[in-house]
This record gives sequence, structure tokens and C-alpha cells, in this order.
Amino acid sequence: MILCRSKVVSSFLAGAAFCAAFISCVNPNNGISDSSDKTLRATAEIIEKETVWSDELEGTVLTQKTTGADGIDKSIEANPYCIFASGSETSYKPVHPEIVGFAKLDTSLLDKDAVATVESFCDAIVKGDDADAYMKKESMYSLVIFLYDLSQNKTDSFSSYVIGEPFDNDGILQCPVRLYYKQEESHDASVTAGDMNDTLPKAEADKLTGSAYERSLDIFLYIEKVEDSWKISQISYAAQ
Repeated sequence: MILCRSKVVSSFLAGAAFCAAFISCVNPNNGISDSSDKTLRATAEIIEKETVWSDELEGTVLTQKTTGADGIDKSIEANPYCIFASGSETSYKPVHPEIVGFAKLDTSLLDKDAVATVESFCDAIVKGDDADAYMKKESMYSLVIFLYDLSQNKTDSFSSYVIGEPFDNDGILQCPVRLYYKQEESHDASVTAGDMNDTLPKAEADKLTGSAYERSLDIFLYIEKVEDSWKISQISYAAQ
């Protein structure tokens, strides 16, 4: 009888030892995670205490309701739809589209005659027509050099263009223009300032679509008032 009890006790102890060993193997980090958690928590608390936090500025600016916009009763929450319906949209500065890496498409700084000069010049370049009439007489050389560079690099075939936001420099307007190459035209990248995808592998570049990724040449047209008309005094572009 005593022998049987000893065997039972021995079997129980062996089973308990086996379970303990099994649990230890399943969770090898047992006994370490608690200390790690305490260490990380202590480090976080130290960083938080030592960090100088600034006071929150206008914390509710994105959540608060906007009221009292021009032409809208103060009891009505203002939103773009209300502003448009009120007829007061002209009181707010318009938001113009922008081509990344080029410019905003805002030509409001140009009067209608200046826009006409830039558009007529670009139309002539795209169509391959004579553009001499839009140049200042003393600056005709700038057009000659520009056309020569295009022909030498076989980059004189364009399909369209866009005009960007100009800069006023003491009465001379610096107007950015992006000329888009014809899709089937292959060209040397040495005179292209607007080729955003030239640095990508061809397989990846071919997947990119949109006006920001189409093959293009960025130029600057410097236009100034000559007597009663606008003329182009310089054509600037990147040539490498």
C-alpha cells in the first residue's frame, strides 16, 4: 500500500515538473517582459517630464463652427455652399489650381493685352509659326537662340502649353510657361527643365500620367510694356 502511494506521488511530481518545463519553453520571455515593460514605462515618463510642452494655439479652430461670414446671417453656420449662395464669393480670394514643380495657374497679374501677347507667342511656337512680332526689336536674338537650341536638340515639336503665375520685377513681368511635347516625339533631355520623370526608370515613368508628368519644357518669358503694347524682351530656359 505504501509502495503504491509513493508511485502515485512520484508520478504527480514528474507530471508537474513536465508541465512547468513545457510552459517555460512556450514562453521563453517569461519573467523578462515585466522588467522590460517597467523600463520602457520609466523611460517614457522621464521623457514626458523633461519635455517642455508649448501651450496649444487655437485648439478648436478645426472643430468650432464658423459664423458671421460676409452676406450670411450669424445664426447660420458658414460653409462653402452658403458663401456661394450668398453671392459674396467675390469677396474671397480665389483658389487657383497648381502644377507641382511648376507654378500656380493664376494669370490675374497680367492684363488682357499681356495675356494675349503670351498666348499668341506660345501658339506660334506650338504651331511652328513666325513669332517675331511678339518680340522686342532689341531682343530678337533671344528668340533666335531659343529656336536654334530647340532645333539642335530636336525638341521643337510641341502640342500644347500652360501659363503660370507671373512675377512683377519693376514693371517687367516674368511669366512661367510650360510647353508640352507631342507624345510621339522623342527628344534629348538636355534642354528640358520640366521633365519631372527623367530621373525615374523608364518602366516607372511610363506609368505616370497627368500634366505634372508629361514631357515638357519650362521657360520664362520676360514681358514689358513698349509704348502701348506688351513685348517679350527675353526668353529664359534651362540648358545643360
